[in-house]
Amino acid sequence: AAGRTSRGTSKSSIPSRSLIPKKRQFAPEAVAGLAATVDFTSVSLRKQEDIPPPCYPDVILLHIKGRRNVRCRFVEPIPESINIGDAFVLITQSDIFLLLGSKVNVIEKNKAAEITTLIIQQKDYNCKASKPTVYDNVGSIDFNGVNVDKFWEHLGGKKPFTSLDSALSDEEFEQGIDAINQIFAVQCNPEESLVALNDCCGKPLKVSLLDSNNVYVMDFGGEVYVWAGRFADTDTRKAGNRLGKELFDKEFEFCGPINPLQQPTIDNYNEDYEVVSTVRPSWSFFQILKERTETSAFREKFFDWPEPGLSDNSRTLKMTYFEDKTVKKKKSTIPSELTAYDVKNIINVEIEEPNTILEGQDIGRGEGIPCKAGEPGNEVEHLSLKIWIVSGRNHEPLDPKEYGEFYAGESYVICWRYRLTVIYGKRRKVEHKTGRDRTVYFFWHGRDCSIGDKGTSALLTVELDDEKAPQIPLSQGEEPPCFFRLFNGKAIFHIGRRNEAIKRQTSDNKSACRMFRIQNETLNETCLVEILPRTASLRSRSSLVIVAPDKVLYLWQGSKASKSLREMGEHAAESLLSRLHDMDDMQVIEEGNETKIFWGFLGGRDDYGSLLRNIYLELKFCLGDKGYNFRPRLFCMSSKTGIFTASEILSLTRMPSEPYPFPFVQSDIYSVEQPAIFLVDAYHDVYLWFGWWSIPNGDENVTRIGAADARWIKNKKLAIETAFNYCKALNRDMSKAAVVLAGYEPIGFQTIFPEWDFNMDARKANMKEFRSVFANKKILIQDEMEKLLTKSIYPLELLRTNAPDDVEREKIEDYLSDEDFQVNSQLLSQFWLI
Repeated sequence: AAGRTSRGTSKSSIPSRSLIPKKRQFAPEAVAGLAATVDFTSVSLRKQEDIPPPCYPDVILLHIKGRRNVRCRFVEPIPESINIGDAFVLITQSDIFLLLGSKVNVIEKNKAAEITTLIIQQKDYNCKASKPTVYDNVGSIDFNGVNVDKFWEHLGGKKPFTSLDSALSDEEFEQGIDAINQIFAVQCNPEESLVALNDCCGKPLKVSLLDSNNVYVMDFGGEVYVWAGRFADTDTRKAGNRLGKELFDKEFEFCGPINPLQQPTIDNYNEDYEVVSTVRPSWSFFQILKERTETSAFREKFFDWPEPGLSDNSRTLKMTYFEDKTVKKKKSTIPSELTAYDVKNIINVEIEEPNTILEGQDIGRGEGIPCKAGEPGNEVEHLSLKIWIVSGRNHEPLDPKEYGEFYAGESYVICWRYRLTVIYGKRRKVEHKTGRDRTVYFFWHGRDCSIGDKGTSALLTVELDDEKAPQIPLSQGEEPPCFFRLFNGKAIFHIGRRNEAIKRQTSDNKSACRMFRIQNETLNETCLVEILPRTASLRSRSSLVIVAPDKVLYLWQGSKASKSLREMGEHAAESLLSRLHDMDDMQVIEEGNETKIFWGFLGGRDDYGSLLRNIYLELKFCLGDKGYNFRPRLFCMSSKTGIFTASEILSLTRMPSEPYPFPFVQSDIYSVEQPAIFLVDAYHDVYLWFGWWSIPNGDENVTRIGAADARWIKNKKLAIETAFNYCKALNRDMSKAAVVLAGYEPIGFQTIFPEWDFNMDARKANMKEFRSVFANKKILIQDEMEKLLTKSIYPLELLRTNAPDDVEREKIEDYLSDEDFQVNSQLLSQFWLI
């Protein structure tokens, strides 16, 4: 046998080529390795570092709270630590519970779901549960769910939660909890010690703090961690473990507004930042972590820790689901039979005001939002405004005198700078925290703007945006309330292009009459929208402004216009008069007092659905009815999702408390995919509006077949049933509830909208569709409902050749008489081919 050598391979240990059998087909390296004799007795393997296993409490409660940067901290596992405004994860060795309060925000909910999933996957905190028990939308202690008794047992019994009014706001918690962070670096030379990193203490933590060559001790009150980098030497690791345990055994001394060992409530908030020393409770724990083996709760201490499942450049949140991966996820089932919509879901629904979110902050209608329970408010201060008009490939800044004037054929870029001040009003005094100046860019497109101008405005916005601010596209009619408040109720939307208007002003021919309607619902959001000057555009519940050729500006006040609308009309008329330098005078005309000259400007007197002498409504008003102080409602009915639904169309500038007469416009029902179905509730009248099938290439002889036609017939029946139930539930006059076809809308239906234009394509399509059935007479919803409840019988030949509109193709046998149904099997098979 070959002699033993020291560590390594000597020349004598490698056999010569003469000893290798020639017939063997081995590589020389393989033969040399097999034949080598090496002495490994002097080789010492690296000894595994002796790290004691973490000793976790039997019950752990994780509190997840925050809005901009969510914070996750361990709290005492008792019911008093829970409130309905945050998310909580209760962890034991066998179970894990996720409780989501009814006031929890979406960021907290997503973060809680993500952390819960990671705990299950990584078996953190010795948790062996395979899936969580989720309690969503919890508003009180009387919630139901699986294993509720076990949940309360882990918390020591069923007791009331902490009131939301006494809980800290998300912003206060984020700032206060970061103030108590204590970070130490482990030092071994000249002696073992902990060196406080003052630049990191009391601040949000970043991943860049952690160096793979060092060891750190982090004290968060209820949690003390020792984090060792991959390349840290053994002596430093051992010193860090020992010093970290000594720190954990001592009292926790901190200086900050929040004591992490107590409930984060207003009463426990220390505004004076006094130094506090307290004994660590039994639910606190000490843990040693190595790089790349961090627990989910530790990662959440760093606001920029890379999210699991996301690429470095991705900024899209990946949603986490709780289904067991070993079980195939069931697909959502759709009812095989469509049914009418439950009208309870749309009756007496509380409508909220619109909000505008800019850079993560809700600024309400553009002036901020008040403080709410458990949440701060804010105030918005207007700083500056700049506007550019885009025409072709060119753009130019507007004169500030023209600010607020927009033309439907143009595009504009609006730069708004503002300052947002956060208001904390939950403690004993109101506190203001002024933030940085902010900027937002709107690029506004008129309804007649060209595609080229839209693209140019978008490119210009990118070019002008030095602040990397939010860029928001706006189409005419889709503006938020904050947009109109930039102009203090003096915005005007003109027809046409700006250069055409300038030519009209400079020319001698100024004989054209112009009409403007009032848009929006509050004085400081008032906007004038130019419409076609005609008698049909007058509305008794509104005010209109007419610029006449005789250099007089007329303010026409409808007889049933509300006080607020009259004030808005006066405000808008005065604003327009100040812009028109060639106007001599302004006259106010009440409905019913018009002159022949006035009617001449509008093309002559005509029927516009005036409410001036509506005896029926006047009588109802005298009997205690609300008269004209109502707000119409519009519902879109559809079965695209597989379920027949009715969704309300809401105005983007709505004020739910105001009885505004025109919260929607004609394009809301005509611009959607046809054929559509809408329910229009005008309080005194209810209309069920049916759209139309477009005629391809103008060929009226094309016959529709297939599933689309069957679905349309089914949707009409369900809409009639839903509308009937709606009127019945609200005790509406059934004689005032009617079916309306697109293109055949009566004058009473038209006056529900601020302006109306007949659509001849819809009229022609419905003329063919319904064969003029509804064109010349009023069809009541009640009568149509009675037809649905009555079984219709049709001859066999008629069903095969030209089935009536109310016949459902997939149930054609239901419309046969008993005699016709007694046919041979060949004819039965033909029914399903129709």
